[in-house]
Amino acid sequence: MRPRRTSVSRSALATATTRALLVATLALGACATPPLSQSQHDDVSALARELQARAYPELAGVTIDIGVMSSADVFFESNFDVPAALAGARRYRIAVNPQLFERGAPRDALAGVLAHELAHTYDYHRRDAAGLLALLPVLVLDNEGAVFERWTDLQAVARGYGPSLLRYRQWLRRVLSDEQWQRKRRLYYDPRELAWLIDVRERCPALFLAMLDAPPRTTRDVVTHCP
Repeated sequence: MRPRRTSVSRSALATATTRALLVATLALGACATPPLSQSQHDDVSALARELQARAYPELAGVTIDIGVMSSADVFFESNFDVPAALAGARRYRIAVNPQLFERGAPRDALAGVLAHELAHTYDYHRRDAAGLLALLPVLVLDNEGAVFERWTDLQAVARGYGPSLLRYRQWLRRVLSDEQWQRKRRLYYDPRELAWLIDVRERCPALFLAMLDAPPRTTRDVVTHCP
């Protein structure tokens, strides 16, 4: 798929840069969170490298650090080093919430959510510096963020990790409150929608590929794509 063309005004860049610096500041706060155990860090790192090599050839040779984060309802986060991006360099990071393990996430679900996070990294990597900065407002606005997150869900499904991502979302539904889950549903496909998308990929591959350019926004859009 071609990188999306991005037209960015100076004011938009200024706004995006301000938000970028805020994101960078918040990321530094993650240093105060409890660390992953060495075995947890090693397991996630090994799995991320395996998926990078097997499912994301676009990221061949790209270094992706594994870090730690703290949140009540977010268990993974993919980001990039904003100052490095402003300087024309690229540094990527996937942060993991240790609560993921404490709350019993199924091991066979981790590949699916990592395939989703690597889709974020792939999207960052294919953009130029202006495109990266213009992306930042998307990350903080639900309406735009829903398109962004659904696109990365579709990438995970397209690359064969739909069933694993489905298991992750099923686990997520069990451990989140109703309020937290409704916030997630505004951004991501829920388990029923993911199951339909997996079916569309199997039975109507051409229609599924078209979804990558225009991710379905509603359950009805998902269902009606494949007869």
